[in-house]
Amino acid sequence: MSSVLGPSDVVTYLSKEEEKQRWRSLSIKEQNNKTKLVDLLRKPQKKHIKQLQKLRWPKIFHPHAKAEEVKEFLTDPVWRGYQKISVVRNPWHYLLSFYYWNPGGEARKPFSEWIFDNRHLIGANNYQYFIKGNCVIDYFVRFESITADVNRLPLPSSDIKTIKKLLEVTRFKGEFRKADKSEELAILESAPFIDPIINALCSYEINRFGYTNPVHD
Repeated sequence: MSSVLGPSDVVTYLSKEEEKQRWRSLSIKEQNNKTKLVDLLRKPQKKHIKQLQKLRWPKIFHPHAKAEEVKEFLTDPVWRGYQKISVVRNPWHYLLSFYYWNPGGEARKPFSEWIFDNRHLIGANNYQYFIKGNCVIDYFVRFESITADVNRLPLPSSDIKTIKKLLEVTRFKGEFRKADKSEELAILESAPFIDPIINALCSYEINRFGYTNPVHD
């Protein structure tokens, strides 16, 4: 999506290596995402103080910002005028992706133990979809059907063409998972206790898009 944004739009940051790849692939980098000094002096927030303590200039948005944070920044009239777009993904695949994404190469516990330590990740995308229990997203792009769903976005045909072209040649984080999915199915089979939790916390995605545990597909 950042490929069709203008110079006044906000582009959030990626990891260090992904920023390099985005610049090589798209000639795009983070922009307009630094908190203004006047805002820091007028109304400093807890997150700003934490970033300053780490000798980092505070950002406006985290890459996975809450919908409520975006609405607060834009103000209600502007928020109402925008079409909201979000990517959605099978919640079981989402957790596997987190498990395999290991840029530091540290030793991973078995999935059944790792997910217990990281159970906060189950349903973690809800804050991007909902404000006070209401879904605020106008258009969902399914990760597994990304090209087809991009075609339905309320964007000029030239922008859709640009996005689809880049999707064909650009891939981030793809090196962490294997093409053979038998290992992933075995991993999910080792942790059946997460199914009722996922069914409860991700009921919106499951009911709307028909997502299921891939073990049962």
